[in-house]
Amino acid sequence: MIFTSSLLYDLIGIIAALIVVIISSMLWDLTYWKRQNTFHIKPTFPFGNTKDFLLGRRAIFDILDDFYKETKKANESHIGFYLLSMPAYIPVAPGVIKHILQNDFQHFVDRGLYYNEKHDPISAHLFNLEGNRWKELRAKLSPTFTSGKMKSMLPIVVEITERLIKLLDKEPIKDGLEMKEYMARLTTDVIGSIAFGIECNCIENPDAEFRKYAKILLDGMSTFSSILVSVFPNLMKFLGVRELPVKFTRFFTKAVTEIIDYREANNIKRKDFLDLLIQLKNRGNIDNEANSDMTEETKITLNVLLAQAFIFYLGGFETTSTTLSFLLYELGGNQDVQDKLRNEIFDILQRHGNQITYEALTEMKYMDMVLNETLRKYPPLRVLIRVCNEDYRVPGTESVIKKGIKVIVPIHSIQYDPEYYPQPEVFDPERFTEENKKKRPPFTFLPFGEGPRVCIGMRFGVMQAKCALVMLLKNYKFKLNSKTTRPLKISIDKGLTAVEGGIFMNLTKV
Repeated sequence: MIFTSSLLYDLIGIIAALIVVIISSMLWDLTYWKRQNTFHIKPTFPFGNTKDFLLGRRAIFDILDDFYKETKKANESHIGFYLLSMPAYIPVAPGVIKHILQNDFQHFVDRGLYYNEKHDPISAHLFNLEGNRWKELRAKLSPTFTSGKMKSMLPIVVEITERLIKLLDKEPIKDGLEMKEYMARLTTDVIGSIAFGIECNCIENPDAEFRKYAKILLDGMSTFSSILVSVFPNLMKFLGVRELPVKFTRFFTKAVTEIIDYREANNIKRKDFLDLLIQLKNRGNIDNEANSDMTEETKITLNVLLAQAFIFYLGGFETTSTTLSFLLYELGGNQDVQDKLRNEIFDILQRHGNQITYEALTEMKYMDMVLNETLRKYPPLRVLIRVCNEDYRVPGTESVIKKGIKVIVPIHSIQYDPEYYPQPEVFDPERFTEENKKKRPPFTFLPFGEGPRVCIGMRFGVMQAKCALVMLLKNYKFKLNSKTTRPLKISIDKGLTAVEGGIFMNLTKV
């Protein structure tokens, strides 16, 4: 007989056998890089190389920094890594990174990030989508960010930023103003107007719905949960695990669906991002002809539309507001940079009739340098993730990245490498003069990613940030308030770079 007379003993035996199988499988997985003869640091069972992170001792990005430094010290171009027992590959040499992100992109098309379309439809957005679905949608959404579209959006950004200036003029500044909150209220109103044609009123009302639910969204996103669902994606999908907070998803879905229904019922055309998505849903493209080539896989349903609206909303308000607040912090601690930037603003605006135009913003080269140095020190995403979709031999090595292996490009580590950026902790916009940029190898500055999956909204984010900076520096001088800690304390458990404790500043009129 297979079973004994005791059901309890049978269950214990089955569970024990399962445990042995699981442990054996994990131990085998933890020898992957040794079997590949790839440089690595010996993992520990069952944590892999992430023990200190999983026990809450260190940020995952600090651990990756250590691995990056060990790889450089060993004069290696890459290193094997383990998230628990899951092997991951970390490229360190810029040439290898270029192959993965650009030259051999066909092997690394997907990010391999978790999304659960069944239980959490808005997680199936452009940033997460894979294969043909990503490729088709990317091509359809790209016309949103042409120069012509940017120019038409700029007056809206200017108008909304003027509302922020009026508010700041009235705010009591004795104890300093927490700039991240003000920048988030600004960018939420901008993205609400430009993307959805609605007035969020976050500038005047910090408790406005879109701002309130944005906080719920960000509070519910953590690095720990992202790693957990990435290591066990099939189990998480089977269990119906969501990565986005239910409260936020319900609010956002209801709010945007109501806007869509109202526009379609009343035949309203605004030529904004949501209008583009509605056209894609109804016709499959944004020209005047219906697209007969749509398949079930690439069809734009309401859920697909809502997912793209969500990622545009998240990318539009959070990354830009965070970058602006970090930039103002650095200007507050580097008055010479602030003065030089303000002088450039006044000089160029004078040549453009004191009007903020797209052409005027484009001419502000020192502002580009300041913005790039901010993005170097505080990249919105500290890593890029790709997944290998076909066995790939790393050029110049014997190492093979097997299909399904995650690739982690350590943006933060690269942008703090003293080989490329001497004294990396120092804020120095001169690193981004044309002459100095030529001294560095390509793929050592990656705040927006690179290759075909470079951030689709990059140009809009830069334009929005530059417009806000022009208006803020035209009106105010910024100094750090004593409540702001130096150096800043960066959160250890947020996927997007975030500061703990706030950025408080004193403002005086110019």
